[in-house]
Amino acid sequence: MKKKILLRGPALSQTGYGEQCRFALRALRSREDLFDIYLMNIPWGGSNWIFEDNDERKWIDSLINKAQPLLVQQQANPKVALFDISLQVTIPNELQKMAPQNILYTAGIETDKACAAWVGKCHEFADKILVISEHAKAGLQVPVRAKDQTGNEILFTLEKPIEVVHYPVKKVEAVNLPLDLETDFNFLAMSQFGPRKNFKNTITWFVEEFHDDPNVGLVVKLFGKGNSKIDREWSENQLKAFLENTPDRKCKIYLLHGYLNEKELHSLYVHPKIKALINFGHGEGFGLPLFEAAYSGLPVITHDFGGQKDFLYAPKKDKKTKKKKMRAHFSKILYDLKPVQQEAVWQGVIEPDMNWAWPNPTSCKLAMREAVKNYGMLQGEAKRLKKWLEVEFEEGKIYEQFLEQVYGKKVILEEVDIVFVSDMYAEQFAGGAELSLQAIIDSTPNDKTRVLLNSADISLQHLNFYKNAKWIFGNISNLNEKIIDKIANSGIEYYFIEFDYKYCEYRNPKLYHFLEDEECDYLSTGRGVLLKKFIESSKKTFFMSKPQMEICRTHLQISDSMSLEVLSSIFDKSFFDSIEKLETKKKSDKWVVLGSRSWVKGTTESEKWCKDNNLEYEIVSGLTYEEMLSKLSTAKGLCFKPTGLDTCPRLVIEAKLLGCELELNENVQHIEEDWFNTVDTSKTIEYLKTRSQDFWSGVNV
Repeated sequence: MKKKILLRGPALSQTGYGEQCRFALRALRSREDLFDIYLMNIPWGGSNWIFEDNDERKWIDSLINKAQPLLVQQQANPKVALFDISLQVTIPNELQKMAPQNILYTAGIETDKACAAWVGKCHEFADKILVISEHAKAGLQVPVRAKDQTGNEILFTLEKPIEVVHYPVKKVEAVNLPLDLETDFNFLAMSQFGPRKNFKNTITWFVEEFHDDPNVGLVVKLFGKGNSKIDREWSENQLKAFLENTPDRKCKIYLLHGYLNEKELHSLYVHPKIKALINFGHGEGFGLPLFEAAYSGLPVITHDFGGQKDFLYAPKKDKKTKKKKMRAHFSKILYDLKPVQQEAVWQGVIEPDMNWAWPNPTSCKLAMREAVKNYGMLQGEAKRLKKWLEVEFEEGKIYEQFLEQVYGKKVILEEVDIVFVSDMYAEQFAGGAELSLQAIIDSTPNDKTRVLLNSADISLQHLNFYKNAKWIFGNISNLNEKIIDKIANSGIEYYFIEFDYKYCEYRNPKLYHFLEDEECDYLSTGRGVLLKKFIESSKKTFFMSKPQMEICRTHLQISDSMSLEVLSSIFDKSFFDSIEKLETKKKSDKWVVLGSRSWVKGTTESEKWCKDNNLEYEIVSGLTYEEMLSKLSTAKGLCFKPTGLDTCPRLVIEAKLLGCELELNENVQHIEEDWFNTVDTSKTIEYLKTRSQDFWSGVNV
């Protein structure tokens, strides 16, 4: 079954976002058996539109014309869903809900974090977020400060699925590009004026380093807001102003102004007189010119703060260990991470409390000089990087990755015995729910086939195709409400693992009370009623603790006849092996406090208790799972006082089994259960080792 997908973005813009939009269209076009494509073209600032009269442009125009009648119809009746998916290539501030599933495909994080407005818009309008670099993903995951409805300031973290899909390498033929260059060794700088790109300093540092060298040049490729003669004159005047204090310079500056098509642009990268691309900007969401230069084989000189880090590193064999490690295949300059300058502040996008890279002037100059002196070495690194990019960023491979995120986990559906559904999995986010679900997935009986689907991707096609499979639902906050209703009425055999309180808007009754200043009336909202129906229609619903199960049963008015069962957190075999290895470690006098982004985890309250009791403590965050276990193995105790209900926190169980003293509160919901409330940890281990088996017995496979 085809999905009707509306792509909303600046598909005709001569900008990075324009190219990102066109990449998305090309990827969708490669599988027109899966997608019925519509396009809503939107302007992007004052940028020009592409004007080429080629087959792609004609196809794009046809998609725009095709979408017009449906967009008019939807505007007249917004409640009618005319598209299955909206894919929006924009910044979060421009997001709109236009379909049951709304995917944001963005870049744009040039700083060390996204601002609160961005995070808020993503939370409000996006079901899934696609970004083009790990840098952009990390920026969206930084907690931001926001105010709740009572005016109190809280830390807010985006909890929507975020996936990285890069640009692909494009195979482009070079054409004859006439450049009147007097010098044989020329650097290339591609940018625009303004504080974000640091272009004035780029030119200044080049001139300062090569002031007396007539054999070196700099090609400046830019345009302001158009390709007109007026715009060119404006650009020329800007350059003259930069250079007016160096009238006697011997190095050459060449202005290349206006739009270049992809063949002309590629020809610029491979021009025999252009030897390296320099980028001394403050940061890149991805850095498309850097990427294009890299896969064209042109050496690159820049820093590694930003999206460019994803593609400027490639595997290289270590001479000592003989093992391959990711190494820089570019000339890396030094930088300082400092606040953005005032003139760069863009409300709702770039805020004064953000940081970005400030390239070191001396390092930039040395890197350019070294490139001239030892160009062969830099060129060799560039050639090796080009070969790696051609394989790892191959067009078909990237298209497949992109389509899997838009369409579903698997582009081609295959019959399976078991379908797992969750908002995220452990490989995406190593939270307690995700790790427990992963342990269940890993313990799937060997004779059963399975598939993992993201909840935001579930469609009627999946329900019809997998109607004979057993379905296992984990976190389903991103599952479309209409799909939830369809599942409950479909007759498929499904099981639900409730890790928290999804019928509550904030997935926690105490957090709801804190933010709304009233008790959560579970059945007062459509979501609560829908979740009640979902639980009652499931073959069995599993909970993390007895108190959680009883709260659910009572407040959702679940009939006693319904099959409900306490499961607890699930651990895999490797965990118990780790416990055996770590439990003999010598204890220190230091307590551990979890430094969490989540308000629910109660970092402030735990730290206060340690201070009040004059205890030595350490706030721990950002560790891998193995590192956290090692930290607990040497800690005297764990203080964990969540401010919201925590159904069965793994951290507490891990600390107990590693011999830590425990200071907890009543919000840790499993502490009174027999398997945990015992001094004999062997009983706890024995119980935990049965959890996966008991689950599969309950599923009856």
